[in-house]
Amino acid sequence: AFFYPHVSPSTRIMISVSCIYHWAKIALVSMDASNKCSPRLGIMSLLIDHWCLDTLFDRLVTAKRVLLQGLDTATHLGILVDVGSTYPSLA
Repeated sequence: AFFYPHVSPSTRIMISVSCIYHWAKIALVSMDASNKCSPRLGIMSLLIDHWCLDTLFDRLVTAKRVLLQGLDTATHLGILVDVGSTYPSLA
């Protein structure tokens, strides 16, 4: 992430955090897959199960999903904005 001169320092940090998040997600999905199950708050349950709003717990889990996906989307948007401002012909 630190080798991209066309992105801002804040986007570099977001890229680094996103890399760590995705690495952890891959590791946790692999663990759940090898166990052939996922705990109630396991990564596969968080990513794959139905999103419900029936109970407070379900709402909190859904909020966590939205937050994680939103941060990842913001990282991608930051990259696109920085690249577009550096190379206007790509925008």
